[in-house]
This record gives sequence, structure tokens and C-alpha cells, in this order.
Amino acid sequence: MKTLITIVCALALFACQSSPSDADTDTYAMLEFRGEASSDAVGAQEFKFEEGSVLLSEAKYIKVKLYSSVDSLGLPAIGFTVADNQRENFGDYTESLKNRKLAVLVDGKIITLPQVLGRLENGGIISGGREGFTEEDVNELIASIRAETK
Repeated sequence: MKTLITIVCALALFACQSSPSDADTDTYAMLEFRGEASSDAVGAQEFKFEEGSVLLSEAKYIKVKLYSSVDSLGLPAIGFTVADNQRENFGDYTESLKNRKLAVLVDGKIITLPQVLGRLENGGIISGGREGFTEEDVNELIASIRAETK
């Protein structure tokens, strides 16, 4: 599985998302997010990512629906929709991280570390970056995230 991936959450790209299937509409999972933190931040932890490390804030768990999707290039990706009762909370959280990094973690490992360009509320797409994901990568990540929350 590729380690370098990007999360794309711009409203203009939501048109690229496929809709979740009926089987996925009742399935929620908790997705772990952590914002980039300074060394003096309470609860900041160091995580390895690619060839270096990054300091991240305490975990924020957001209830999401996950589904296979495509990114803006038509490559396999993971779509996620934030639960209705957490959208404002997620929006406030991402807004507070504007121009900083936002990590998505699975099994305690960073799977993506994009820069937040603005408020995100409804959800987004986790894509495989320039090289993209395979369908197998997408299915494995979704299964791993769902298994972690059972």
C-alpha cells in the first residue's frame, strides 16, 4: 500500500465522488484525525511519516461513512461523509487548522498528511496522490478502518 496519499476535500471536487452504495449507507466508522501541533501543545505526540516525523495534536475521532470513490483524475479513492451530528464540529476543527497539516490515521499510522486550505464540513476524498491507489488499496483501507471501530 502506498504511504504518500492526499486528502482532497475541496467542494469543487465533490462532483468527482461516487455515491455510497445502499450497503454502505448504514455503516459508520470512526476515523482518527490529528492536527499539526507545536512542541508546546498539550498532548502533542511525534509520529513517523515517510522519511521524517511530525508533531500531532490529540486524536479527534469523527464518525464517517466510507465508500469506494474516484479522485479528480478518475483514480480509485476513498470517499467519506461526516455524520450529520458531527459536521459542524468537524468544520470547526478543520477551520482551526487552516494552513496547517491534518493527519488521517489508521491502526496508529498516518495514511495521509495534507495541508488544510479551508473549512471542511461534509466530508471528502482520500486519494492516492500522483500514483493513485489501486482498488485493492482502497478496499484494504476501508476494511481496516471499519474493523478498528467494531
